[in-house]
Amino acid sequence: MEENDLAYIRTYTGGYFYPAHPELLVPRIDDIAHALSQVCRYNGHLFDFYSVAQHSLLVEAYSTRAMLKENPNIEEGSLRKFRLQALLHDAAETYLPDMPSPVKQFLPDFKVLEKKVMAQIFRCFNIPENIHAIIKEVDRDIRILEMRYMQSWKEGKETADLDALGENQIYAVPPHKSKELFLDRYYEIRDVFSS
Repeated sequence: MEENDLAYIRTYTGGYFYPAHPELLVPRIDDIAHALSQVCRYNGHLFDFYSVAQHSLLVEAYSTRAMLKENPNIEEGSLRKFRLQALLHDAAETYLPDMPSPVKQFLPDFKVLEKKVMAQIFRCFNIPENIHAIIKEVDRDIRILEMRYMQSWKEGKETADLDALGENQIYAVPPHKSKELFLDRYYEIRDVFSS
């Protein structure tokens, strides 16, 4: 066994993540909520601290709305898995740095590792590994709005369906609050469909 095989990251709840062995990861929702609430989007280049947890909450809320509009008769179990996938779409950033996309393109090994970590998280939460097209589209639209409201950036495509969102929901929340909101959403999704 090589030395790199033994390198690990200790998580908030006392778990272990071995980068050389992402298949051994046992993700815990408390680790995910805590870590994502502590990670600032856009490498910190914002007016205020704005966490990956906040971003994930918006992606879940607006993806769910878009899915129900497109497919109002979706089966409850499928909707639950869709909502969890949207909420956890950036969960790899619990264990890996939030690498800005323009930098990530130059690090193919990082992208491979990130994909393996996401696949393991999705397997453990029993949700599909391929991110749904609606979630990808909403994620892109929300990213544009985040830049509009959290930076001085004013260019880019119009997002008419989501435009009112910026003024109402894209603002800084302290990490402890975004963690609480993230956990509340997770348990709401889980409990709504388990009763």
